[in-house]
Amino acid sequence: MAEGEELGLIEDGSGAEESGGEETFAETETETEEGPGAESETPGEEGGPGGEEPPPSRALPTELRKAFREFMAEEVEASRMMEEGFQQGDPVLIDTWAQEYPDGFKMLVGPALEKLATLDLAAHDRAISSPMYQTLDRCGVIGTVNDLEAAIAGERYEDIAKHFGALKNFLMELRNFASKAKAPDPLKADRDKLAQEREEMQTERVRGFYGHVRTDVNTQVMAYTNRLLRQELAGRKLRVDTANRVRKQVNEDLAAAVNTAPGYAERYKAIMGQGDHGRAVGFIVAAARQKLPLVVKRVLRDFNLGGKPGVAGIRRTVAGGGPRTGTTVAGRPKTSDVDFTRTDKATWLGSLTSHGEAWLKNGKKARW
Repeated sequence: MAEGEELGLIEDGSGAEESGGEETFAETETETEEGPGAESETPGEEGGPGGEEPPPSRALPTELRKAFREFMAEEVEASRMMEEGFQQGDPVLIDTWAQEYPDGFKMLVGPALEKLATLDLAAHDRAISSPMYQTLDRCGVIGTVNDLEAAIAGERYEDIAKHFGALKNFLMELRNFASKAKAPDPLKADRDKLAQEREEMQTERVRGFYGHVRTDVNTQVMAYTNRLLRQELAGRKLRVDTANRVRKQVNEDLAAAVNTAPGYAERYKAIMGQGDHGRAVGFIVAAARQKLPLVVKRVLRDFNLGGKPGVAGIRRTVAGGGPRTGTTVAGRPKTSDVDFTRTDKATWLGSLTSHGEAWLKNGKKARW
């Protein structure tokens, strides 16, 4: 996934048909800074698919969004408390674990002791000393050892053989029991399936949270983008296809500017990880609004739409550059192959249905 998409800034703004109408970026009733409308195009007076019904809202009802935010907040808090408990070695975790997941608790105690032995053998021996003595006493081993000691002292050979045999049988049964405990678990496949299902459910919850944040961010950022374009164009009308290309370029430049800002990616991950919908939307929108005015001005200049109507804007130039040499090729190229540092975008757009020429990224010039 591309970084801009991952951070959920804005979608591709080229949703409208590239028809021959004009775009005025006119204000709509629902598109306000506090409560922006949808991302649909705003057709002008002299063209575009006017009068169409707006697409249905993709946002969840307020009650569901509130319940989802509360659920995510509880999940994050529970995870934080569990992490602190593990760090501090809180025995309460064992009680909760054994009570809520008794089968899983039983299966992991043994592997936990084995892992402890590999990490710190002395700590392992201290940990098992008390339960080991209690187990030997409960199974009669301690009493049998005391009886064996008394029989040896009194030279009662029959009793010595009897108590020694009891100890030997205990040790043999213990060995057999340990071997069975290491046998393959017949329920492992079922448990693995349940674990995978839980992981998929968690992934789906996270994906849904990201999607809802992205929807709200896109709505607010697109509304602010249209407002800035209207201010900069000062009533100038654009063809619908030109307006869509301007929006698309603004989206791409804005995503690059925000995603590469120092510290943004780290703060984004931390805030999204908290599961707070309102805070996540506010953080991303604030970062976008900070960069948008400059991005809009720069894109309009690149399209020769900056300044007052009729005045050409400043074009980007190749850094360090005199003209490159290359071969001329015939045929109109794809937009992605055009080098717009040497080709005027407005001229390129105007020549899409007629003859023209453009510099390519490989240094060649195309003519058609």
